[in-house]
Amino acid sequence: MISNNGSGPIYDLQANVGIEGATLAAGSNTLIIGTLNPGSNYTTILYVLPTGSGPVTITISYSGLDEVGNTVSGSISISMSVTTVSSSQVIVYPVNSSLSIGSGKLAIGIRNVNPVPIYNVTLVIASTQGLSLTGNTTYDITEIMPGSTDYIYVPIAVPITSSSASITYSLTYQYTGGYPGGTQGTMTLSVLNEPSILITGYQVAPTPLTIGETGSVSLTSLIRGAGTSL
Repeated sequence: MISNNGSGPIYDLQANVGIEGATLAAGSNTLIIGTLNPGSNYTTILYVLPTGSGPVTITISYSGLDEVGNTVSGSISISMSVTTVSSSQVIVYPVNSSLSIGSGKLAIGIRNVNPVPIYNVTLVIASTQGLSLTGNTTYDITEIMPGSTDYIYVPIAVPITSSSASITYSLTYQYTGGYPGGTQGTMTLSVLNEPSILITGYQVAPTPLTIGETGSVSLTSLIRGAGTSL
């Protein structure tokens, strides 16, 4: 913001923007302001893209003419630190990595480890093996704050023939100022087999059975899958 704190207007006012440690991502290096009356302000937004981890220095030089034609000029420097962010600091992972056969829900966590928030988060998923997506395949989140995790619950159906499953995902988002970011990958999940019973032996008493008398049969079984052996 450039303010005219004097008692008269400034004519033909313009400012030049110089940047060290970054490039200008949006806006012009030359600001044509024109006339700035007393007590008035000129405000613009400059979007900069840091080129390294060092500080960013912005130098704004301005010049114009007062009412009698004298030159009015000056400059100001602004130094800003740089916060490092990366797509590797946004993590997509399955909360329940083991699935059961049948209908259910897969919980997916999106964790923002960056020191800055991310906005307009969109997750697109697709099944590649072992399960069907029975609900939406695109999910939107307005904002995830630094260090926070947001959860999405995806309706799924796992057939009895599945022993494992996999889902591909694509995540896009924006940092402050609209700068884009994104990550993609595959989630692999295991499927818990339904239990099955195997008869391994039996005993009959009494032997031989007699007509009119009560007999008994004892079975020895083994439960496989999610159960324990007997």
